[in-house]
Amino acid sequence: MAHSGVVPAGKRKEIYKYIAPWPLFSMNWSVRPDKRFRLALGSFVEEYNNKVQIVSLDEDSSEFSPKSTFDHPYPTTKIMWIPDSKGVYPDLLATSGDYLRVWRAGEPDTRLECVLNNNKNSDFCAPLTSFDWNEVDPNLVGTSSIDTTCTIWGLETGQIIGRVNLVSGHVKTQLIAHDKEVYDIAFSRAGGGRDMFASVGADGSVRMFDLRHLEHSTIIYEDPAHTPLLRLAWNKQDPNYLATIAMDACEVIILDVRVPCTPVARLNNHRACVNGIAWAPHSSCHICTAGDDHQALIWDIQQMPRAIEDPILAYTAAEGEVNQIQWGATQPDWIAICYNKCLEILRKAIVGPHIGHLYSSVIADAVNRWQRLVNGAGKFKFSTGTDEHGSKIQQAAEKNGCTPSDYCSRISAQYEKLAKHFSVDYTDFVRTTDEDHRKAVHKFWNVLKGNGKIYSAKYGGWYCVSDETFLPESQLKEKVEPDGRKTIISGESGHPVEWIEELNYMFPLRSLQDDLRYWISRNENAVRPAKFRRILLDMVDAGPLPDISISRPSSRVHWGIQVPDDGTQTVYVWLDALVNYLTAAGYSSERAESFSQIWPPGVQVIGKDILKFHGIYWPAFLIAADLQPPISILCHSHWTVDGEKMSKSKNNVVCPIRRSEIYTADGLRYFLLREGVAHSDGNYSDTKVVRILNSELADTLGNLLSRCCGTALNPNQTFPEIEPSAFQAVASADVTKKLIEDVTALPEVCMGHYSNFNFYKAVDSVTATLHQANLFFETLKPWELKKLEDKSKELDVVLHLTLETLRVCGILLQPIIPNIARNLLNKINVGLDRRYFKDATEFSWNKPNFVTKNLSSDKAILFKRIMLED
Repeated sequence: MAHSGVVPAGKRKEIYKYIAPWPLFSMNWSVRPDKRFRLALGSFVEEYNNKVQIVSLDEDSSEFSPKSTFDHPYPTTKIMWIPDSKGVYPDLLATSGDYLRVWRAGEPDTRLECVLNNNKNSDFCAPLTSFDWNEVDPNLVGTSSIDTTCTIWGLETGQIIGRVNLVSGHVKTQLIAHDKEVYDIAFSRAGGGRDMFASVGADGSVRMFDLRHLEHSTIIYEDPAHTPLLRLAWNKQDPNYLATIAMDACEVIILDVRVPCTPVARLNNHRACVNGIAWAPHSSCHICTAGDDHQALIWDIQQMPRAIEDPILAYTAAEGEVNQIQWGATQPDWIAICYNKCLEILRKAIVGPHIGHLYSSVIADAVNRWQRLVNGAGKFKFSTGTDEHGSKIQQAAEKNGCTPSDYCSRISAQYEKLAKHFSVDYTDFVRTTDEDHRKAVHKFWNVLKGNGKIYSAKYGGWYCVSDETFLPESQLKEKVEPDGRKTIISGESGHPVEWIEELNYMFPLRSLQDDLRYWISRNENAVRPAKFRRILLDMVDAGPLPDISISRPSSRVHWGIQVPDDGTQTVYVWLDALVNYLTAAGYSSERAESFSQIWPPGVQVIGKDILKFHGIYWPAFLIAADLQPPISILCHSHWTVDGEKMSKSKNNVVCPIRRSEIYTADGLRYFLLREGVAHSDGNYSDTKVVRILNSELADTLGNLLSRCCGTALNPNQTFPEIEPSAFQAVASADVTKKLIEDVTALPEVCMGHYSNFNFYKAVDSVTATLHQANLFFETLKPWELKKLEDKSKELDVVLHLTLETLRVCGILLQPIIPNIARNLLNKINVGLDRRYFKDATEFSWNKPNFVTKNLSSDKAILFKRIMLED
């Protein structure tokens, strides 16, 4: 059978990397279909001698190899292959720098065809900043220069069959395009013609020209601050649109030539200046951008002129600032980027943690912070981490062109960053690739084996690689593919399964069925909410539980922990992963007494997708090893986005880091814990986030503090003491009685909600009290009391009661919004040792010895209102 050259599905990597001998700046994809993974690279060395290298990807070896390397005077400001997808013209390459040079590509030798200098009176010309090769007529090339001019060159490319003379060129026209240096030029395909082009320059303008009417130009856009514009790119499919970037700008401006001077969109999610832009060759709605923030972003702009808030995909080049980005001319699934000495081509971005991952983390953090709030600053163990073994990781690393170890380190770093960014205050971050975890797994395995709970047998079943588990036939579905093929998939996750028969070590789950039933049924808090406890009981009562395979052949799954004394088998990833809780508790340590003081854990927080593993397998493993199961498992539901399941294909996966740049980290924590209900899926909506945060954090909480601390009402900047007679006068009002009643009851109300992990109810209770405080403030009108000298003591009472309410609420909100709560308590000068639950139950109006305290000089703005473009 002839080899088609197509890489089998599932074998191609998603990232390929090439390290050049020198720093890289310019690059360009070949447009020839027969050379689809060929690129030209230009060095950036701050001296005369530079290089251009042509590299090509060998898809069989998955390696880039240099095909030709040649000298180039000065760094290339741009490189382009001749836009010839049909192979009609010679295989030409052009570069700009001091001159425009045209090269004939060869392997291994590339030949210089011609050097084009538009200054006929000198051997020298002003340096060229960029150029563009006309796609409609490859005999035209336009150059831009620092001398304010653009030059259109006519090329003789020897395209006639049998013609062998060198490529030559001549100036067709030269014009002064801008008032200052011209930094880029690009031809448009408007009307299918060859005559339209645009340029950008140091005067901050985008100008459009027609080769048929060069006596005038059209100004498409002028930067309001006259900031130089550095690059521009025409939309490949819709020539009405072009993109440009300004010097040191963090945004990309999208322009519509039909609506001059007004951007139709701004892409502003980069956190450092943008260096490169490239439109998709196959779509009018997609553009990629890259910048000094190490990010390469892909955007969908079809919702213009509505604001485009987020890219649909993101990739982080961890090692350097991305200085160039190109979309594959004949490979629309591929993007190329350059940074430092590296070229990377990317098939898709590795998507990091989403809000579902964050939700688990902030729930666990809120539980931990509440325990510390109630029990004081004692010693608590709060562990989180990453499961890093198994065939799923093994295959993902292969697809991404790196070792499993490197892949895991990269992914783990994203989760650690997520935890730190959102103030998840863990004590232990367990990576299952750590050595102490391997020791814990080996010890646990040997205990199970010593207790007679491991045996060897041939095992066959339907295995889901994505879910890393065998599935019974009752959990399978048949799916008809678009081509008519029938495949078997998991009924729950929708992931494909495959039939596997192999020799494994087995765990006798069936023999522990009664123990599991007893553990789940005897303690109504063993699994919360009750909905998930009932699901587990139904599983246990449905019939005999099958024994489960707890190892995989190392020949198939080599990325994992080997079974003790049997290198042919790898420990099943879920047994390995679950032991992480024992690792964090010091199970592999020599100090057994330390472990016994910590184990069992008070609560383990999980998502509903892994309920079976934590609610059936894990307690069974522990019982078999003579260890107690967790006291409680808190299982939470998932998040949808605008009513739909999160999915990469729908481009609706919410990146929490990026959302926090708009809403703040505490703002997003607040939304998730306020809106998330463990027993049912939550719905994420940006509109809802903005509404809730503005209403509750900015207005109800933040504005109340600002009013109490403003110099108009509180010129002395104090938390004032209260005079008994004035207090009695204010306290006689119904609104005051209701506020005191609410604040007095609030700590115990929150105790009940927090203890039952009903964070949303605790937040609702605090918010209701804050609403009452605002009503109290509005009713008593302290701004009117301020005008009356004989009411100054009553004004102190109003300020005192409001600040006291804020103090109590601030203490009780610490598990939810730790940073905002800290700032609030700092502002009203609450000592660090006075921020525990017991302090929230002691009210200042009951303390006759309370004396005036000074407020801190910190700003009183807790949360700024979020203003989004329509």
